[in-house]
Amino acid sequence: MSDQQTPPRPTRLTPEMALRAGRVVAEQLSKDGHIEPRQFNDAAADIARHGRPHMDGYKLAKALDDDEGWDCDMQMVEALDDFSHAADKEIKAAQKAWAEANDIKPPFPVGTSVIARWGGDDYPGTIDQVFGYGVAQYAVKADGETGTTRMIVDYENVREAVL
Repeated sequence: MSDQQTPPRPTRLTPEMALRAGRVVAEQLSKDGHIEPRQFNDAAADIARHGRPHMDGYKLAKALDDDEGWDCDMQMVEALDDFSHAADKEIKAAQKAWAEANDIKPPFPVGTSVIARWGGDDYPGTIDQVFGYGVAQYAVKADGETGTTRMIVDYENVREAVL
């Protein structure tokens, strides 16, 4: 994997991804009887326009109430809470497609001493495993860690430690 030839990992929700996530939530709202079939497309678009990754259902409901004239109740808030999960799934799917299209492979083997960029800071550690639940990520054990805590770090945020 050459950083200069590989496009960056997708990390942001595009408008198209947001609309797909909005459709997931609108489908649930429709099944629960909160919107009519004729309102489906507008509801999905409203949700996509106002929803953000990691936004809870209450904040999304408030935005829809304030800006789009919705009248959300607690059952709707629960359904709107699913937008964050649907958005995360969209981003993960985009990352999986990116990894496959660019033949992304682990740049270092398990056991390599590395510097891991995590949470905006650099941490020395050792690659414990390729993280199987994410896309192109390692589980890195920070130096001095005696328990089972690991940092989940994207491949591109790990560099080999110079000893």
